[in-house]
Amino acid sequence: MQAKKVFHLDLLGKEETWSLFMKMAGDVVEQNHRVRDVAIQIAEKCGGLPLLVITIASALKEKKKFQAWKDALRRLKSFDKEESTKKAYLALEWSYNQLDDKELKPIFLLCGMLVVQNSICLQDLLKYGMGLGLFKNISTLEEAQDSMDTLIEKLKDSCLLLDGETEGWVRMHDLVCDAANWIACKDQYILSVGYGGELKGWPERDCLKICTKISLRRSNIPTLSEIPLECPKLELFCLNSEDDSVVIPSNFFSEMRKLKVLDLTNMLMPSLPLSLQYLKTLQTLCLDQCTLGDMTLLGQLSSLEILSLLRSNVKELPREIGQLTRLRLLDLSGCSQLKVISPTVISSLVRLEDLRMRNSFNKWEVEGENSNASLSELKHLSQLSALEIHIPNADILPANLFSHKLEGYDIIIGDAWNVGYYKTKVTRNTLKLKLTNNNGLDEGLKSLVKRSEDLSLDQSVINIVQQLDTKDFGNVKQLRLQKNIDFADIINRKVVFPNLITLEVHGCDNSRFLFSFSIAKSFKLLKQLKISTCELLQEIVSSTRECSEENMDNMFSKLNSLELKALPNLARFGTANYIEFPVLEKLEIVACVKLAEFIGNKVAASSKDTRICNEIEQRILEEEENLDVRSETGVQYILFDKKVVFPNLVSLTVHGCDNLRFLFSFSVARSLVLLEHLKISSCELLQEIVSSTRECSEENMDNVFSKLNSLELKALPNLARFGTANYIEFPVLEKLEIVACVKLVEFIGNKVAASSKDTRIYKEIEQRILEEEEKLDVRSETGVQYILFDKKVMYMEIFLYASQSFSVYFLIMSASVKIKNYFSARS
Repeated sequence: MQAKKVFHLDLLGKEETWSLFMKMAGDVVEQNHRVRDVAIQIAEKCGGLPLLVITIASALKEKKKFQAWKDALRRLKSFDKEESTKKAYLALEWSYNQLDDKELKPIFLLCGMLVVQNSICLQDLLKYGMGLGLFKNISTLEEAQDSMDTLIEKLKDSCLLLDGETEGWVRMHDLVCDAANWIACKDQYILSVGYGGELKGWPERDCLKICTKISLRRSNIPTLSEIPLECPKLELFCLNSEDDSVVIPSNFFSEMRKLKVLDLTNMLMPSLPLSLQYLKTLQTLCLDQCTLGDMTLLGQLSSLEILSLLRSNVKELPREIGQLTRLRLLDLSGCSQLKVISPTVISSLVRLEDLRMRNSFNKWEVEGENSNASLSELKHLSQLSALEIHIPNADILPANLFSHKLEGYDIIIGDAWNVGYYKTKVTRNTLKLKLTNNNGLDEGLKSLVKRSEDLSLDQSVINIVQQLDTKDFGNVKQLRLQKNIDFADIINRKVVFPNLITLEVHGCDNSRFLFSFSIAKSFKLLKQLKISTCELLQEIVSSTRECSEENMDNMFSKLNSLELKALPNLARFGTANYIEFPVLEKLEIVACVKLAEFIGNKVAASSKDTRICNEIEQRILEEEENLDVRSETGVQYILFDKKVVFPNLVSLTVHGCDNLRFLFSFSVARSLVLLEHLKISSCELLQEIVSSTRECSEENMDNVFSKLNSLELKALPNLARFGTANYIEFPVLEKLEIVACVKLVEFIGNKVAASSKDTRIYKEIEQRILEEEEKLDVRSETGVQYILFDKKVMYMEIFLYASQSFSVYFLIMSASVKIKNYFSARS
């Protein structure tokens, strides 16, 4: 096989190569001088390519004998005469051959076939691996999952796989993927066309006769022949169509009778190909993202163990599916149009271990009615260990429906929850519970609550707390409470959440504060806190005598996201000098109309750790006509004053705070050394963004807005200027947008410095003044026409595109705006 790809590789220097090699190979290189001498030569044979350095060193790190290192050097020397890409393939093949576990090699090659844009879905790998029998000495799907996870970790340790960007996925480097397919093609007679590739023609008949696997994932392929492809040894056929126009001839599979895995994704099939009935050894069938009509033919696939209809358009699961008595996994996730499952189909699948129905069928009927499936059928599935299901009507819930054998579950009961679809299988036990009566929990539901890691409770199940032990919530990592659940009452019962990471409280109108100081300190792992639509809530953390600087340690020490929304009576987060946010990344405040002090009069803004926030988005949305945000002295309140420091703030948005006259003091502005995006809008009385104080001077201008690259000022009818005095710089500003600021007469005041140290103030400025009123007065108090950008910014260079520079970027405005001159000519 000749390499068809061109890889652009960044090479390491000799010292960098050796340093990386030693790090990956481990202590044996340092401890054995003979090994070290050979290792230096092996590192040189990697040619400075980081991928080869890592994979080869990782393959050798467990080799203690000198002979193994010497043999590796001999093998790598034999590749010297090959061209660079082939040499890389051979080196990766050598790493592949070092895999000791016999199960690792076929899993690695299968990973190469499943790569989509460098990523591999582990659920696809499980379905394919089960069908091909790649997991040895297992008797259940759960054991297969465990085996796969172990193999994946070993491949990561060998650096042939990488961690995925999201849970349930892993990644494979382009070069490793190409090498894997190269090995598979020459050793196992596999035809594999990569994602988005093209197959110009089918192989010759003799090649097809020995072919064991064909994988065409999102590939352009020639028309499928009416004459069946003769593939007597074919075990896997994957056709993932680029569109649904591909037509599969009725007899296409008639000469593939040893197929174990068949994947037909994104197909339009009013009826299934008749030749499917010949596939008596088929173990895995994936008809994902298909539009399916008549599926009665599936009942003839007597050996089928895995059936996946993921995100397919299917309206009915016919009675014939019940004939698949060997079925172990049925995936109906995302089949949102599925309205009918024939009665007794589910109960007939007596070997079913895994049933997935997220965002799918939920038209459960009461037992005895014969038009649709009933929940009681689940009781016949004695092997069921994983279940994903939605039951909108809790009234039809049979007693003790859920067995203690359920090891993994995502169960939604009631109509109060958002039922979303997630592509990858849920790995966290999830229970969302809303009952329609006050009856006690049966043993099955109690067991689910105790084992849940993601738990959501509605008002109707508040008595759960009374029925369970206070320590029964030890597994909960994510907790959501909604509709008048009194969280304070739960806490008063001394319920413990030692592993809580995320807490969401929504629509709970019974509490004036959320939790006490002592409870707040107990949330040592809390990372996300979301509170919304709580009518009476005045404080998040109640002020008590416990509060002091001495016991502030670890208060919200891991909190990185805080959202406060639609809390009309919230006055403050808390009071006194007792709250720190050392790692807060995001702060969002929406429609908190009485919020006057975010952290009270005595709050400490993380004096021990100045890294308060990596990113905070601060939003204040106010729709009421009048809002009083003055302090007790009657002086206009500053939203962010010197008591609050955000040294790592990146994004700040303020919207609809109608009584503010300025946003923050100069001392706060100086602290915003990382601020990149500033958006201010719909603040009725705002006159200045940064208030003028005696602190302002040329000496303390360093790093003020030094990172700001985007500034938006919109609908600020009383804004007169951004700020005054010679104290503001914008050295890297890229975009400036001003919309409907009808009284703006000086952008940066009379004494502003326009970055004399750095003339590249703006790479791009979009200056818009949009005003629909008939008259617009932009004169100064003296009655003289004011120039928005004048000679004080003469060093400003405006780059609209990289290839052009302009001294003036014209305004975009409505025809009714009467403005004679906004820019002075550049000297």
